[in-house]
Amino acid sequence: MSGLPFITTKVGRAALINAAHNGTAPLTVTHVGLTAAVFTPDDDSTDLPGEFKRLDTISGEVVAAGTIHVTIRDDSADVYHVRGIGYWLSNGVLLGVYSQPEPILQKSAQSMLLLSADTVFTTLDVTALTFGNANFTNPPATIQRQGVVALASADDTVTGTDATRAVTPAGLTPALTQAVDLHKEEVDPHAGYLTQERGNKLYFHKLEAVTNSDTDCDLLIASGVRDVSVTNDRGILAHTHLPTDGDGYGSLTTFNGGQFIHQCYSNGGTVQRSWSRTGYTGDSPTFNDRPWKLAWDGITFNPDDKQDALGFTPVQQGTGVDQLLNTVKIGWNNKVLKATVDKTDLGSFVFLTTLNAALSGKISGNHNIRLQWQGRDGQPTWVYGGYADPNDGALYNPANFSVHYASNAGNANTLSGIRARYVENPGIKPYYLWGMAAGSPAEMTLFHLSQIPAVHSSGLHEFGSIDPGRTGGTADLPSPFVLVGLRSNVSGNFRVHLRGVTMGLG
Repeated sequence: MSGLPFITTKVGRAALINAAHNGTAPLTVTHVGLTAAVFTPDDDSTDLPGEFKRLDTISGEVVAAGTIHVTIRDDSADVYHVRGIGYWLSNGVLLGVYSQPEPILQKSAQSMLLLSADTVFTTLDVTALTFGNANFTNPPATIQRQGVVALASADDTVTGTDATRAVTPAGLTPALTQAVDLHKEEVDPHAGYLTQERGNKLYFHKLEAVTNSDTDCDLLIASGVRDVSVTNDRGILAHTHLPTDGDGYGSLTTFNGGQFIHQCYSNGGTVQRSWSRTGYTGDSPTFNDRPWKLAWDGITFNPDDKQDALGFTPVQQGTGVDQLLNTVKIGWNNKVLKATVDKTDLGSFVFLTTLNAALSGKISGNHNIRLQWQGRDGQPTWVYGGYADPNDGALYNPANFSVHYASNAGNANTLSGIRARYVENPGIKPYYLWGMAAGSPAEMTLFHLSQIPAVHSSGLHEFGSIDPGRTGGTADLPSPFVLVGLRSNVSGNFRVHLRGVTMGLG
């Protein structure tokens, strides 16, 4: 709250006039009175209407002509609200009063009243006023609490030794300028930066000459990476068999807060070999007792030299002629040996012994048989051979070769509309071609010559003649005669005579 217009009482103004009546007398404001009453202040007041509490915890100072800054504090558990304030001088005189209809503030039992306000006296010179308790109005500012601080000058800021004054932007500028100028003048202005040179100096250095590198393990853990000179670290030679004609290089890296350690060494020279060991510091055996492992390289490992130790020759997968790089897997399923390419199941292997057992009794003599599967219309699926090779043979359903072959649709062999078929052993010769004897006019029966008796001729007869010079005429042979020849007659008119006979079985 600021700018409360206080009314100076007549008795208060009279108390401030000095004995010579030529100025104000030095007086002290020692108390502040509080009231909840609503009233109209005037300069005739000698007391504060409805005053319920008077506090001596008041502090203030003159901040401008006619204005004092006042701070009031109440640490009690009292509960109240304030609408009016009165200042009491050390001689018990009411200096001035202020009031308003609305509460200036309210206090609860758990709160502390702390009121700071500028009080304006329009008709009074307040430069002679002092306050009885001035130690809490403007406490010194610290990093823990708010308060009043003095401002540092530019020189104070550049010097940088005063810890109680506050720096202003105007004072900070010359201080920064001076700091930058001094920084530029330094030979190494970034001494705290970890450059490559500083890193090497900090983390790479010769080990002290020791009989065994394990004795220096704690130093390695603490410092990180070190150079290992074979001339002064015979323990490394004993463990790693480094050649004596070159220096080796070692590193030790820790993880998990130093609990896990990885240590490795490599010899110098043209052919570099590496040794390493790892472990946890709390494991048994301890890290110092863990063996060194030599890494494989072209010198320490040659696959051709190690082949005999395997006891077998491995099969290389893929990379052969017309072979892809697919993953091929072979395995046993307790019944058969199976093969898989990537995720495609190729089925099981068939071995010669199994195949021979399965084919026993199915091979005729010593002839090779090549078979394939095909289906025949109107019949179940049968096996037959190929057609390209003359040695191939076909197997047909026996039903295709039955005596009813000619009656099956599409299977009859016909000659000029007459169907015929083979019949075994007619009784005269082993096999002959016979026709069907069902009496159908479309059927023909064939007999062997030995079954046909002598043919008897009815004799030669002539029936009619045709004169070439005539324009019309007909000559027919009556049944059952058949034409056997022609005869010409040149006597008189030229004629052609028909000659026929009849034939029958004897």
